[in-house]
Amino acid sequence: MATTISQPITNEAKVKAKSMWIASPAVDLLLFIFAPLLIWGSVMVARGWVSSEWIWLLAISFCSVGHHLPGFLRAYGDSEFFRLYRTRLIVAPLLFIAACYTFELAGFVGLKVIILLWAIWHGMMQTFGLMRIYDAKRGIHSGWGRQLDFLLCATFFLAGTILSPARTFDLIRRIVTSGVPLTFDPTWILFLQKITIGATISVAAIYVLFQIVQMVKGSPVSPMKFALAAGTGWIWWLCGSQGVDPLLGVAMFEIFHAVQYLAIVWIVQQKTYHSWASRLGRFHFGSFPGGLLLAYLGLIGIYGAIHFFTIGQQASSLVEWHRESEGWMTILLTLPMVLLGTSTLMHYYLDGFIWKVRQSKVQKDLGIQQEPTGLKERLVSQRGHLAKWSLFVVPAVLLFLLQWQMSQSGNQLQAQETYGLGDLYTTLAPNSADAHLYRAKEALRESKYDKALESAAKAHELDPKDWEAWAVTGNAYHEIRVYDFAATAYYHAEKLKPNDPDLLWNLFYAQMLGEQWEPALKTSKRLEKFPAGTTIYTPRDLGIIYAGWAEDEYESGKYEHSKELWKKTFEYYPDDYAVKVRLAFACLKLGEKQEVLDAWKDAIAIEENSIRVRQEFAGFLMEAEYWKEAVAVYVELLEDWPRDEEGWMNLGVAYWRLGEIEYAKSAFQNAVVYEPFMGEAYYNHGLMLFQTYKDEAEKKENLQAVSDLWKQAEKVGFTVQPALWQRWRVRWKQAQ
Repeated sequence: MATTISQPITNEAKVKAKSMWIASPAVDLLLFIFAPLLIWGSVMVARGWVSSEWIWLLAISFCSVGHHLPGFLRAYGDSEFFRLYRTRLIVAPLLFIAACYTFELAGFVGLKVIILLWAIWHGMMQTFGLMRIYDAKRGIHSGWGRQLDFLLCATFFLAGTILSPARTFDLIRRIVTSGVPLTFDPTWILFLQKITIGATISVAAIYVLFQIVQMVKGSPVSPMKFALAAGTGWIWWLCGSQGVDPLLGVAMFEIFHAVQYLAIVWIVQQKTYHSWASRLGRFHFGSFPGGLLLAYLGLIGIYGAIHFFTIGQQASSLVEWHRESEGWMTILLTLPMVLLGTSTLMHYYLDGFIWKVRQSKVQKDLGIQQEPTGLKERLVSQRGHLAKWSLFVVPAVLLFLLQWQMSQSGNQLQAQETYGLGDLYTTLAPNSADAHLYRAKEALRESKYDKALESAAKAHELDPKDWEAWAVTGNAYHEIRVYDFAATAYYHAEKLKPNDPDLLWNLFYAQMLGEQWEPALKTSKRLEKFPAGTTIYTPRDLGIIYAGWAEDEYESGKYEHSKELWKKTFEYYPDDYAVKVRLAFACLKLGEKQEVLDAWKDAIAIEENSIRVRQEFAGFLMEAEYWKEAVAVYVELLEDWPRDEEGWMNLGVAYWRLGEIEYAKSAFQNAVVYEPFMGEAYYNHGLMLFQTYKDEAEKKENLQAVSDLWKQAEKVGFTVQPALWQRWRVRWKQAQ
């Protein structure tokens, strides 16, 4: 178990102890003191170039996972250290692998609760350790100071967790989905928050008072420690605040934590790394300036890249394959997640004892002095180490049993996670935008659109920068077909998350359905810039915009613009004859006869001279009163299909309008030959005779024929207007 190594303090260490810096003013200010501001600024700049998801993924892979490696190098690469802690270093990874596999294969998430809480503790203890190093550099070994440093870190991190709606919701969600029944009164959370605020203020006040007393007494103080605490508290609070993108919040703190960790490890282990490198021969990494540091960072990058290229970019696929796999394949597909969990747990575990400042080697490398640890404290530490294992084992077993019981009771995890939790989360975390957003998504899945809109509005109120709240609002309005409101919501979402292809597509589609043609056209131009396959948008979608817009312009009487839009539509739909037909209608309104005929000619060519389209063309010519052209089309049509009774009748009307009465009579007669019950043909034939005659003799003859034709029309079911019959009687009487 843990044994503290003590050695006499050298003159070199005494000289170093007078300095307030861990490494040097430049290094300390850059990597420890002003790192929060530099990281925040860098991430904000990077956000303009890459998405929050990519920043998060890079931070998790190369900072969060990558910084695990130095601890493993010390634990398993330092032979003296490995001999000292052989049992721990062999047993611990086996236990963690077993725990991770047990939870992963069962599909349980309880271990993530432990990892989250341990991560917070781990981050807090790193800050505490750095504060103690700064004190030791100044020769400060006050027991009260040490306790107050610990309490200050504890209250800062506790407040940044309990008072952060985002972190509160995340913790509650993990606990609930782990099977822990959270049925207590939610006012307890408010009470806990008040207690946390009171404790934080009290500790901070006592801390400041203690430092003032120390300065009055003439005792040394470490201003760098205060700056470190302030910077860490600020970035911890910032990363969990409501207005910060949760992914960026996690990314910023992981980068900050890794930068500090890697810097202090480099300072402590630099001599060891040089010793290892020298074994490679004359030309090794340490043989040229900066070479060893580059090798150090390169190895960390490689370790992080393993996560980036295995789990990071394939997480969703791994989960899907895991669900569909069986037997050994399940174990194999689970391995990457198990190794990640084991790496994380081992990192937290090792950092509990491998970098202890009480170790003489660490003291020497840092140039500090602390009081030697006695045998009694070492024995307590050994027993305490075993007790600390219970803090992992007992909760892990309980969480596994709770989730197993939940799965056996019929409340499957997926159902528990998907349905019925929104109200619970918003009750337990009423100020969490994420909780209300979860409730909105849940309501949307259940088709409770009013509830979804209400919860999304609350989420937006709590966090105006949350693009997802606007996206859910857009989805809800889309489902109830209020497309104008949906487009507005998607517009706001896309402003908060620029150039997201899915949001742009949703905006474009809502604008199209809402007939917002000009905005949709602008959105489509942006969608065209994305690589093929990035979205479901295709260039033909632009044709839909032009078509809808052209139709609206036609209905509004803006025929010239409608004509131009139909031409644009045809560029995207060159195989759609209907586009040419609509173009012909627009040209007809403009009196452009030749363009009308050309458009129809193109339409017929597209449909390969189809009889159906030619019939449509002929009907169009009849409506347009292009009688000569109509005759030509019908004559050609009837040669191909002579039994078209309607074609014969329309041909008769066209001939009639051209004054070709004999041809018209023949056409009307052919119509009723092919369809004896075609009352309209009898009627039109009679109407033509009623209106055309050369002299009184022909008039009387025609009137008799009209009577016979109209009577035949009525006989087959066609109604002749009484007014026409009245006019016929008047003329018939006059003709007698």
